[in-house]
Amino acid sequence: MQADLSSLTYRIACQIARAHWSDLPKEVSEHTLSAFVNFVGCAAAGSRHYAVECAERALSVPVSSGTSAVIGRPTLAHEQLSALLNAVGASVYAYDDTHAEAIVHPSSIVGSALVAMAGTLPKVDGQRFLLAFAWGLEVMCRLSKAISVNPAQGDIGWSQSGVTGAIGAAVACGKLLDLNPTVLCSAIGIAASLSSGLRVAHGTMTMHLVPAQAAATGVQAVKLALNGFTGPNNALEGKNGFLNLFARIAHIPSLEADLGKRFELLSIAFKAYPCGIVIHAVIDACLQVRSQHVLDLNNIVSVCLFVPELTVALADRKEPRTEFEAQVSVQHWAAATLLQGVAGIEQGMQKTIDDDAVRALRHRCQVIGIPKMDSDAAEIQITLVDGEKLSFRVKHGIGSLENPLTDEQIDFKFLNQVRAVLGETFAHELLRKCRLIASTDDAAKIWTDNNL
Repeated sequence: MQADLSSLTYRIACQIARAHWSDLPKEVSEHTLSAFVNFVGCAAAGSRHYAVECAERALSVPVSSGTSAVIGRPTLAHEQLSALLNAVGASVYAYDDTHAEAIVHPSSIVGSALVAMAGTLPKVDGQRFLLAFAWGLEVMCRLSKAISVNPAQGDIGWSQSGVTGAIGAAVACGKLLDLNPTVLCSAIGIAASLSSGLRVAHGTMTMHLVPAQAAATGVQAVKLALNGFTGPNNALEGKNGFLNLFARIAHIPSLEADLGKRFELLSIAFKAYPCGIVIHAVIDACLQVRSQHVLDLNNIVSVCLFVPELTVALADRKEPRTEFEAQVSVQHWAAATLLQGVAGIEQGMQKTIDDDAVRALRHRCQVIGIPKMDSDAAEIQITLVDGEKLSFRVKHGIGSLENPLTDEQIDFKFLNQVRAVLGETFAHELLRKCRLIASTDDAAKIWTDNNL
C-alpha cells in the first residue's frame, strides 16, 4: 500500500528515517546514554524478580530457537518474549525513568525492544543502537505530551506508557533496521492500532506487564511491516486514529513542532527512589526531617502530607497489601522513610509493608492535595505528642529536572541495584561496558558477554 505522503504519520516516519547520529546535539546524545545506563541497571536488577520468572514460565515454549537476550538471565528467547521479559524486569521495582510532564516511562520499553531486536542481527554498532534508542524515546515522549499535557486534554485512566510505548518501540526497532519511510509508517500504524494500557492495573503485576506488552508489540509491528504487512498510514492523526481516541483534545504541535531540532527526551528524569515519581518529593522531605530528628512511632500523633493533586490521584493508598500497591502509596513511603531513615528497594518489600510500626504510621498519615502545587514539590508536617510540630518543604525533589541526578549518582544507583542481585564484579563490568557503548562495534556483547 502506498503511503499518503502528506500524512502526519508519514512525515514523522520520513524524519526518523533520515536521522543520523551526527545530527544529535551533544546534550541529547549524553542524555540518551544516561537513559540507556539507567535502563540496563534497572533491567539487570529486576531480572531475578519473581514477576519475571512467573512471566517466563507462563510464556516460554519447551524448545526455543530464540537469539535475543534477557539481561541478567541466562535466557535466550524469541525476540517478542525477550522484549517482554526485559521490560518487566526494568520496570518491576518502579525505578525506571519518567518524563517530567507526561508521567510516561520510556526507556524500559524502548530499551527492551531494542535489546530484543539487536539479538536478531549479526552485529549492531553502539552509535546505531543509541540513535534508534534516542528516536524511540523522543517519539514516545512527544506522543504522550500530545495527548495528556496542557493544552492537550487526556484521561488519567490511560497508562501513558501503555498507549504510547508500542509506537516508541516500533520507531526504535524500525530505525535500528533502517526501514524506509513507507514500511516504518506501516509499523507505526500497526503498533498504534494495538496500543492500550489501563491505570486500574496499578498495584498489581499487570502494572509492569503493560509496558512489557508495549515493548513486545513494537517488536511485532516492525516484524510484520518488514514482511509486507500493512498498517494505516494516518494512524496518528486519522479520524479514528491515535490522537483523536486517546485524547479528548490532542495538541499536534507537541508531537511535530521542531522535530529533530528540539528534543523532548531531555525532559526525561531519572528516579532516586523505587516508587512512583509523584511520591519522591515526599520522600525527600521525610529524609530531611529524619536527618535532624530521631523519631519514635509512639511520639508521632499525625503526619500531614501536602502534595500536588496529581499525587493524590495516583498515590493515595493508605493500606497497600503488596509491593506493587506500595509502589503507588505515598503513605507507605512516608511512613517507611520516617521510621527507617532510608528509601530503597528494601523499603518497598513485603517485610516493610507488613511491619507493625510502618503500618501504624501509615494510618496516621493524612494526604492533602494542594491545587497548582508544582508536581515535584511537597511539604510534610509532623505533630508530636508534646505538641511540637516538625515540618519541611521540598521545592524540587531529587531526580526532577530542576534537581537532576548526576551521572555519578546514576552510576551509584546502577551499582547498588545490580550488585545486590548479580554480584560486585558483574555490576562494575556491566556498568563499564554500558558507558562505552558509543564506541563499541557490537552493542549486544554488553549484555550477552559470558565473561561478565
